[in-house]
This record gives sequence, C-alpha cells and structure tokens, in this order.
Amino acid sequence: GKVTQQQLLALFQPAASDALLLAELQDGEHIQLQLKVPAQSPWFEGHFDDNPILPGVVQTQWAIDHGQRFFNLGQSFLGLKNIKFMHPILPGSYVTLTLSTKTRTDCTDLIFTYSNGDTKHASGAISFATADVA
Repeated sequence: GKVTQQQLLALFQPAASDALLLAELQDGEHIQLQLKVPAQSPWFEGHFDDNPILPGVVQTQWAIDHGQRFFNLGQSFLGLKNIKFMHPILPGSYVTLTLSTKTRTDCTDLIFTYSNGDTKHASGAISFATADVA
C-alpha cells in the first residue's frame, strides 16, 4: 500500500510518550515518573503479534522526551551507553522511570532505569554534547 506524506512526516516528529503519567517525584538529583503503558498503544503493533512487548527504541525515546523536560541535555545526541533490556514491558504494565544526569566536561549523560518493584526492565545512559562542544 501507499504511505501518505503525512504518515511519513509523523515518523520523524519528536515522539511524546503516550504512556499515562500517574505520578512525578523529584528529589533534586533524581526524577521518578510512575507510568502506565496503555495496552492499546500503537508501539505494540507488529512488535511480536502473539506476545507484544514495548520496543527498546520506544523506551529510549521516552527517556529522552521526559529527560528533556527536567534537565538541560542539549540537542546534540552523541550515543547510547550500557543499554540493557532485561525484562520486557508488556501492554498495560505499570513502570517507574527513574532519570538522573551525570555532567562531564564534554557531555551530559542522561541515566535511565525502567522498573516495577524489584523487577528491572531496562537501563542505560544517553549522551548529549554540551552546548559549547556541539
């Protein structure tokens, strides 16, 4: 089938998290967001028809989207570090997204963890160039 120009452009728009934000907690260094992942999210379509899971690229983008709300990350993406997906996030899941940053001379790392109680779903760091290095 044909893909419309609008559909193609939508793929390149910044992806706002379609997870339902239930609570937000800030302690100065860490941000904790309580999220409900909608069972009918379009992100599950085609990502394993019989056993849908939330794709890692979506989890990473949600971390970036929420991280940019709270931290001065800059716009120049440098790369991903220590990305691990340990337990799948299923449709209708409740998860805690914990965010913090580590600033170095040349970049800022956004450190993220998705968890639910003792279960760690994913973790990693996303590096952004500092404004004067870009």
